[in-house]
Amino acid sequence: MTKRQSSLLPRLSAWLNARLGRASFVAYLIAFLLPGPGRVLSEAGVDIGVVRTRPPALLLIVILFAASYQVTLRRLAASLRRPAVLLGGLTAHLVTPFVVVPVAVAVMAGTGTGQDGPFVPVALVLVTAAPVAAGATVWIQRGDGDGAAMISIVVCSALLSPLTLPATLGLLSATGLLGESLPAASAGSARGLVVLTVALPCVVGLVCRWLSPPRVERRVLGLAPVVAMSAVLVLTYVTAAAAFPLLDLSSAAPALLAVAAAGGACLLAFQVGRRAARLLRLPCEAAATVTLACGMNNVSVSSVLAVTLLPAEPGVLLSVLVYGLVQKVAAYRAMTGPARPSSDRSPLGTRPRRLARK
Repeated sequence: MTKRQSSLLPRLSAWLNARLGRASFVAYLIAFLLPGPGRVLSEAGVDIGVVRTRPPALLLIVILFAASYQVTLRRLAASLRRPAVLLGGLTAHLVTPFVVVPVAVAVMAGTGTGQDGPFVPVALVLVTAAPVAAGATVWIQRGDGDGAAMISIVVCSALLSPLTLPATLGLLSATGLLGESLPAASAGSARGLVVLTVALPCVVGLVCRWLSPPRVERRVLGLAPVVAMSAVLVLTYVTAAAAFPLLDLSSAAPALLAVAAAGGACLLAFQVGRRAARLLRLPCEAAATVTLACGMNNVSVSSVLAVTLLPAEPGVLLSVLVYGLVQKVAAYRAMTGPARPSSDRSPLGTRPRRLARK
């Protein structure tokens, strides 16, 4: 890699990261106008040894590997020295689906919209039970959160997801809140899919970073952010292209319900994080970390689960995609809003006034 290439990659990564939200809108627009190639990719099969995998799952593997490769074992071990924030963030994240889904079911029952959106509880549990999004480590740097603790929460939630996600699906399904939209074997299918596309790529990424020679490490670290964000955009296009053609004029009410439910659920998830932080009496940095741990979910994982478990239900996938957009706006407001009373930082765009001289 030349010096010019090594300096270009960080600038390209920063440029793309700053425009990732707008690029996601463009991916949705392309999927709406030109869904054909995306549908072909979503339905194609790729053989990996004896396992036949679809492109969305392969893209998810690339995303998780690239994200975990950027984390060193030493940095992860250092972040684990603050177990209170780690346990608080993970616990609040795991509790969030058990708050969001019952509230959504109660609201739909009270408004009489339950018949239009039986898929909504399933969509919300798939997205809120997913691991914490790796993008949370980027958003935490824009505010006053604990970046080291955020890294440990992201990695631990990904490694624990083969246990926690199927367990959450099973518990909520046993209560009857999910209705009959989810297949009976969904928990087992979700476990196998999450092991292959989430936990395993994270472990391989961490180990590869540990074993990489310095020269290889520098090259991969330069490429990893760009590759991960590009894969996120391609996956967004592919999953949206699979959902949009299934929507027609007769499904206008379910589509609007999917959008409203996803937006409301995302805002509620951020509120769960804030309330949990206050309940635990966490300091400012830890509170911001717990807030993002509840609100920022890996919608790439959720979209692959939606396509795999419920390929004929576009409302589930649409809800997941909308949640992914809303959480970026909510994360921006959470990290760049007015400074909290316990913070020693001034609000953005302000400076402390100087004392007037007598």
